[in-house]
Amino acid sequence: MENDKKWIYLSYVIATLILSWVVNQFLLLFVNYFRVSNPMLLEVLPASAVVSLVAVSVFVFFYTRQAKVQNYSLEVFQELRKVTWPTKKTAYLSTIVVVITVIFMAVVLGFFDWMCTSFVNFIVRA
Repeated sequence: MENDKKWIYLSYVIATLILSWVVNQFLLLFVNYFRVSNPMLLEVLPASAVVSLVAVSVFVFFYTRQAKVQNYSLEVFQELRKVTWPTKKTAYLSTIVVVITVIFMAVVLGFFDWMCTSFVNFIVRA
């Protein structure tokens, strides 16, 4: 149970970092659009990055303290433990099949695109 919580907390941290990056991008749009200054803090981080990280961290901290969220996260992690993950060889072979299929389909679609372009050019010139 404690080991599970470690991974759940790690996922919260990763989600916090991603969400704070998104919020920072919106703040940068706001700063650039309205030409508001965005001073550097400690000559390393722009103020928008610090504001977004603090705001999102406070939000995630209080949101994840809810019993419903904690129970849901624990249930998700427990379900992930039940998944039968493929072996390394199976994953490698499946990747090879996907890459070959993508290349084949790119060639087929490229051929049909060339045929349609040639047909349209033939009609337009006539």
